[in-house]
Amino acid sequence: MDKLFDFIGNRILQLCQRKDITVKALSKAIGKSNSYISNVVTNEIKIPAYAVQDICDYFGITMHEFFDESIIAPDLLKTAVDLLLDMEDRDLDALYVLIERMPKHDIRKV
Repeated sequence: MDKLFDFIGNRILQLCQRKDITVKALSKAIGKSNSYISNVVTNEIKIPAYAVQDICDYFGITMHEFFDESIIAPDLLKTAVDLLLDMEDRDLDALYVLIERMPKHDIRKV
């Protein structure tokens, strides 16, 4: 069970770093005390599911995206998908060709 809460704490830190906010700012944004997220990250308290949902709502991601370890940057991926959905077919085709030409590597090792 500690592995789960370690993952949650690390994911929160990752999301905060990507959005360039502090854990204190996140705590305030979701209506919690200044030290709430800090205590979650350090495993001093176990975060309930509804609070994880509040964090997901703040970052604009789903619970699935939050917990999927293969998604390195769920907020960025969601934004990219939203942009792709608005593209015309010919632009998507051109982007696909470009992506196919890019070198392959496992970004999970980064």
